[in-house]
Amino acid sequence: MTKDILLLGSTGSIGRQTLEVIASLPQHFRVRSMAALGTGEVPMLFEQCHKFHPQKLAVADPAAADELRSLLHNTDLTITSAPNAALELAEAGDYDICVAAMAGGAGFLPALAAAKSGRRVALANKEALVLGGELFMRTAKDSGGEIIPVDSEHSAIHQCLRSGTHDEVAGIILTASGGALRDTPLEQFSRVTIADVLKHPTWHMGPKITVDSATMMNKGLEVIEASWLFNLPPDLIRVLIHPESIVHSMVKFADGSTMAQLSSPDMRLPIQYALTLGQRMPAKWNHLDLASKGTLHFSHPQPERYPCLGLAYDALTAGGLATAQLSGANEAAVNAFLHGKCRFTSIARAVAAAMQKQVTGNPLAVGDILMAECEGWQRAAAWLEAEGKSDQ
Repeated sequence: MTKDILLLGSTGSIGRQTLEVIASLPQHFRVRSMAALGTGEVPMLFEQCHKFHPQKLAVADPAAADELRSLLHNTDLTITSAPNAALELAEAGDYDICVAAMAGGAGFLPALAAAKSGRRVALANKEALVLGGELFMRTAKDSGGEIIPVDSEHSAIHQCLRSGTHDEVAGIILTASGGALRDTPLEQFSRVTIADVLKHPTWHMGPKITVDSATMMNKGLEVIEASWLFNLPPDLIRVLIHPESIVHSMVKFADGSTMAQLSSPDMRLPIQYALTLGQRMPAKWNHLDLASKGTLHFSHPQPERYPCLGLAYDALTAGGLATAQLSGANEAAVNAFLHGKCRFTSIARAVAAAMQKQVTGNPLAVGDILMAECEGWQRAAAWLEAEGKSDQ
């Protein structure tokens, strides 16, 4: 039976690759609804709508929505543009699977609504679990929904965990590329440019997540996600640097066995896994040839090189709203770096300053979660304004 897909974030990297997967399996999936920002994306959205024929499209940018209505006026497509348009698509529940690939905090509420609908959520939005992991997982459980991770690391763990029971798990290992600066001498960090940081050695990703890879905050956020997804405490989650990005993550079991998932670094594989859960379907993209890869390397991350990883562990251990606060602070610091307002080394310092005092509130209340994120942003921005100028 063909399954209907709601794609949140159709123009981003994950969204575009999701459409590639759907196009490769037309007898199994069809796009029912899509959501995107729309600013500067009209040609891409027009092409996507022309090829996949969704029934509904939510566009955040009103001007882009008007232009698309004009271009697609001879179709049955319904185009909406409102602050909560993507949320309304998720709340409608007229789909089988939601691919939550809308980046940043904007994707949190639509992903939460999809979890509440009782559908399967192929989760690529980090903020859903970093901001409100307890609320998100409880909502999915109460509704009978299913959360399948799309991140390559969490998808790998999900696959490896099928080799044993939860009680048999002795720990999990998240692998990390180490980012664009992994071989850069520490004494040069204060002088690296935006272009240096955005040269990721393995993955082609958006600017924000590429910066997070260089600071390894992305791995810290993935530790937080893994804790909620797999119901594991921080001390059972470890990180190893693996430059080749072939082993996507591992699970250690009580008997001494370690299960690993290996594949070429291609996000279409975990996307397809999330859509086709329970059935391994043939794929057209490159399959792994280990002989051609040669030696694989693993090492422990150096705390002095990646202080953001430690900050993420601290926030997860603190609990409450600390991870939402962390996310907001990191968003502000990375945004400042990408706009040339601070040095790379100021990112971790600004986040640390923002986390000195934990925000209080109810981690099960959406309002408190969003307030904590905002507070983290404001504290980091204030530190950069007051003290970070000297770092420029």
